[in-house]
Amino acid sequence: IGANRGVAEPADAGIVTNGYVGKGLEFDGGSFVRVANAVNLRVSTTITIEAWVKPTVDGGGSLVEKTTPGLSDGYRFEVGPAGPITLFIGGGSASGGNLPIGTWSHVARSYDGSFIKVFRNGIQVGSSMRSGPIPQNTAPLTIGAASDGGNRFQGFLDEVSIYSPAIGDTEVSLIAANASTGRCKNTGCVPSPHGLVSWWTGDTETRDRISRIDLTADAGAAYDGGRVAAAFEIAGTNRYYRASPANDLLLSQVTVEAWIRTPDPSPNQRVVDNWR
Repeated sequence: IGANRGVAEPADAGIVTNGYVGKGLEFDGGSFVRVANAVNLRVSTTITIEAWVKPTVDGGGSLVEKTTPGLSDGYRFEVGPAGPITLFIGGGSASGGNLPIGTWSHVARSYDGSFIKVFRNGIQVGSSMRSGPIPQNTAPLTIGAASDGGNRFQGFLDEVSIYSPAIGDTEVSLIAANASTGRCKNTGCVPSPHGLVSWWTGDTETRDRISRIDLTADAGAAYDGGRVAAAFEIAGTNRYYRASPANDLLLSQVTVEAWIRTPDPSPNQRVVDNWR
């Protein structure tokens, strides 16, 4: 969106790699991305910053920053040693939550003109009161380091996004719930509804994109062309998929939906079963 293109520093740093949603950025502690100052990055009212983050060391670092070194202006989003997430807005800040090493987490921080809020995996983990505009500056925006190139992050970042005006708490939760599917980038797709517990796409993988309740294939996984990308191929009694028991699947109210194609019109074929 827009024309805010980043440049890797040093210039020969190979930081593009596989991310959580397609391609992402890998930071080894010696590289970062710099984005030139632009009018649409000089946010003065409300803001949300969100990304998928996977630290590889317990050292902290700046994730997204646009500040003047030594001054309390702009905005800075960082993870500290031992993992707390902090958003600095001008002279205010809010912290909360911890990021596990070696695991992807969705993090978001938002300022709505009254509160600074911090979210992890769609759940608010910290807040503080603040009011008034965000002091602007002409500093570049940096990803993976502070504006002066220090406080460098080590790990992976993906889907780094800045919104102004700020998006709502529900929208933050929906982005986190969409997991590695990412945000809806096509005009014909439907955003995931609130309350989605598990989502097995069958796109040549058995993982759950929401709750990490991954499937195990009896007789080996197999896939074919599906209604939406690829699909699970299930061969009668010889192949099926099993999820381990999980509290997230102990439901009092439930809707189950899927696209199904069967060559056998016989009745009583079980598609999804959690019956006791």
